[in-house]
Amino acid sequence: MIVNAYSVVAAFTSVLELVLGVVAVAGAWRILRRARGASSSSSSSVASATDVADAGVLGLFLPGIVLAALAASSVPLLGLLLQSYVPQWPGVMCVRGVLRIGTGSQGAPSLLPTLLTTLAVTKPLLIFATGAWISVHLVNRATRAAPLSRTVVGWIAVSGLLAVVDASAETAYLFIPKQERFLEAGCCTIPLSATTAAGEVGDPVRAAAAFFGLAAGSIAAFVLALRATSAESSSATARVMWTVGTAAGSVATVWAGGPFLADVLSPTRLSVPGHACAYCLLGDAPEYALGAALIAAGAFAAAWAATVVLASRGSEAEGAAGDLARRLLRFAAFAVPASAAMALVGWRLA
Repeated sequence: MIVNAYSVVAAFTSVLELVLGVVAVAGAWRILRRARGASSSSSSSVASATDVADAGVLGLFLPGIVLAALAASSVPLLGLLLQSYVPQWPGVMCVRGVLRIGTGSQGAPSLLPTLLTTLAVTKPLLIFATGAWISVHLVNRATRAAPLSRTVVGWIAVSGLLAVVDASAETAYLFIPKQERFLEAGCCTIPLSATTAAGEVGDPVRAAAAFFGLAAGSIAAFVLALRATSAESSSATARVMWTVGTAAGSVATVWAGGPFLADVLSPTRLSVPGHACAYCLLGDAPEYALGAALIAAGAFAAAWAATVVLASRGSEAEGAAGDLARRLLRFAAFAVPASAAMALVGWRLA
C-alpha cells in the first residue's frame, strides 16, 4: 500500500462504506421478509405490510443518507488518490499512466487495472442507486398511504450491494502492492513525441459531432418530457416514455463527452497535438472538470426523474412523482446545455 494522506482517507471511507453497505443489505432483507410475512398473515395485509416497510425505511434512513454522502464524495476522492500516485513511478505523466500500473504483471498486481475498471462502473451506479432511493422516498413521504415503501427498501438494498462491491474493489486496489511494477511505453508514461503520440487520438470531427448532436437531442427531449409530465391529459405511458428516453439520451451525451474531452479539447486546450488525454485536461483546466460534473449531475437528475415516474406508475404517488420529476428535469435541462455551451466556448476560444 502506498501510504499518503489520500490513501489513508480512502481506506477509512472504504471500510465505512463496506460496513454501511452490509447494514443496508441486512436491514433491507429483514424488513422485506417481515413485510412479506405481514402481507400473508394479516387480514389487512396491504396496510400492515406497507406499515412494516415504512417503519423499516425510518430505521435505514441514517445509514442510507451517510452512504449517499460517501458515494458522492468517493469519485473526487478517487481522482485525488490517483493523482497523488503520479510521482511514484518515473516517467508517469498523469492519472492515465497510473491506470496502466499492473498491466502485463502476474499475481495480485495484474488485478489493478481490472479493479479500477470495476470502480469506474460501480461508483456511478452507486450514486444513481442512492439518489434513486432518496428520490422515491421523497415521493413516498408526500402521499398518505406511503405505497412505495417497499420500493424504497429495495433501492436501499441495491445501494448496499453496490457499496459492498465498490468498497471491496477499492480496498483491494489500495492494499495490492504497486511499487515493483514497471510500465510499458505509452500515453502518459513517457514524455510525448510525434512518434509516441501517433495513433493515440481518435477522429475529432466524429467525437465533436457525436457529443453536440446528442446534447442537442437531449435538449429537445427535455422539452417534450417536461411537457408530458406537466400536461394532465398526458397518459402514464407517454410520461414514462419521455422521461426514460430523456434519461437515456442524457447518459449517452455523458458517454460521448469522454471522447470529446480526450480527442478534441485536450489537444486543443493543452496545445499538444496528438495528446488525447482527458485526465491531463481536467487537471490543467479545472473549468472543464466543473463542466464534466455539471453534465454528470444533469444525467443523474434525468435518470432519477425516470426512476420516480416508473416506480409510482399506477399508484396514488403519481402526482407527487410528476412534481419531483419536473423539478429534476428542469435542473437537467439547465445542466446539460450549460455544460455543452461551456465545452463549445472553450473549444472555439482555445
